[in-house]
Amino acid sequence: FAIIFPNDPYGTEFANIFWDEVLSRGGQITAAQPYASGETDFRAVIQRLVGSYYVEDRRDEYSIRLKQWKEKNKNARNSPDDLLPPVVDFDALFIPDNTKALGQIAPMLEFNDVKGLTMLGTNLWNTSSFLNRVGKYGEQTIFVDTYTASESSVEKQKFEESYQKIFGDKPDPIVTQSYEVAKILRSLIERGVRSRSSLQSALKDINNFPGVSGPLTMSKDREILKPVTALTVKAGKIISLE
Repeated sequence: FAIIFPNDPYGTEFANIFWDEVLSRGGQITAAQPYASGETDFRAVIQRLVGSYYVEDRRDEYSIRLKQWKEKNKNARNSPDDLLPPVVDFDALFIPDNTKALGQIAPMLEFNDVKGLTMLGTNLWNTSSFLNRVGKYGEQTIFVDTYTASESSVEKQKFEESYQKIFGDKPDPIVTQSYEVAKILRSLIERGVRSRSSLQSALKDINNFPGVSGPLTMSKDREILKPVTALTVKAGKIISLE
């Protein structure tokens, strides 16, 4: 695996989490490259990732290739800056950034002759703009989210129909999470919870609460555990990965 990530709190946190998970499962991280948050030119970033940026580290190889190039291009005035092929010693690339960044990174990977990779992402990719941004590279992506439009359940269908009837639009993940929070609080209030201390205690005991995206359970770290679905693109649509 390799990681290319924005040098901001979100990107750094998820890069570290991914790195730790890969190692804990016996995998390897062979390359990692940060970039400035909001970066728009990824050529040098990707060249650093695949070892074609720093010529001095591959000087002997570069000299041989330059000599061969000059023999074939005797009338050329300037030497090319892309003589070194990329070192791609990984099968998948984790990109914890938004769809705008992905839409710029994917074609630049191909431009630098880094092809056939699986690109891994977070729930930031599960948006309406994803398909337009990623274009033909969509089927090379795998990302995860707790709420997907392709999933079907009685609870989810009921919620979506009610929401669309009232607001005239489909609910996004933030709307869904807000609804689930409100539903939990309503349930606790109906059970007689009235004080902060009783609310705190009741929240700790949440187990398999019927949420829109599946059963919700409070962990020991006071985080809601929700079912996660792996997603990809097929025939121009975001679907669950089988």
